[in-house]
Amino acid sequence: MTVAIQKRNKPAREYYVYYDDWTGEVISVGHRVQPTQNAPHFVTSDAIAQRIVSGQDGDQDYLVHHLDNQTQLISKSAHLRLRQQEDALFLLPTNKVTDWNVRVRLYTKNMLLVVEINHATISRLVAINRRNQIQVTADRKFKFYITKKDAPEHLITTIIIEPDQLICDGQSIHSVIDITKHVGVYDLDVFTRRIFENYHFEIIDDSYVDVSAQRSLPVSAVSWQVVGTDDQSHIRFTQHGNCVMVNSIVSAKQLDAIGIHTQMITFYVVGATPDAYLGNITVDMARLRVGQIQKFNVDFDIYNGIIMYRHPKLKVSKNGK
Repeated sequence: MTVAIQKRNKPAREYYVYYDDWTGEVISVGHRVQPTQNAPHFVTSDAIAQRIVSGQDGDQDYLVHHLDNQTQLISKSAHLRLRQQEDALFLLPTNKVTDWNVRVRLYTKNMLLVVEINHATISRLVAINRRNQIQVTADRKFKFYITKKDAPEHLITTIIIEPDQLICDGQSIHSVIDITKHVGVYDLDVFTRRIFENYHFEIIDDSYVDVSAQRSLPVSAVSWQVVGTDDQSHIRFTQHGNCVMVNSIVSAKQLDAIGIHTQMITFYVVGATPDAYLGNITVDMARLRVGQIQKFNVDFDIYNGIIMYRHPKLKVSKNGK
């Protein structure tokens, strides 16, 4: 009699994957349930989980992704996969936070609404070597609803932003001057449907200076900047007789945002061509930052010359005669 031997298949090992429900970041992978862990989890026998547990791969190289009613581990890449937005509207809090993902700021002096996304949030969700090549995989838009304070039924305007524009540029700037026809600038609320966890809304009594154009230029193009007459600037030069005065026209917070804290910046004054050197002025930015006006005695006319300086994000203007 022939005896048939049937090979017994060893059951696949199961792994418990805990993750951040907002970002999809992997918190831990293991063989057992973690009773003290409040984060969501799923069970898988995926080879990726086995490699993470064995130490062959790091959990920081993967994300948890939901697709076609399936939850799975995927490798981080240049593709940024956004979480499904919430159904309910969320009121952006105004309390100070440091771990924000999306921040909305209203600058009252020139009525610009600036929506920013935290670069650190995005960096954690894509492959380290692909952070300069981010592609957004999403069919939804960021929408912000501006309403009368404590009256959500009183919609004033809606700000709609393409996700790839906000994520790749880091910010989106919108003029909202028309809202003052309907309500005071301090009588506003902002709602959205959350895609990220932490949002923040802030009203700032200041003018916003847009430096996005400088940020996108190649290094060779921003080696030298020229002082102009644009009203939207960080600091301003004025001359009366032989006295040149320099002052900041924005808050210290905006100077900090472009990386200016206590440094000295030298401004070179030239004639019609850069080789026609007239003189220079070295400005102590720490003094401007706290609202002081600096004065310099000079033997040239800044209005007949060109003022040049090196700082790609700093915008400087001079008053007309």
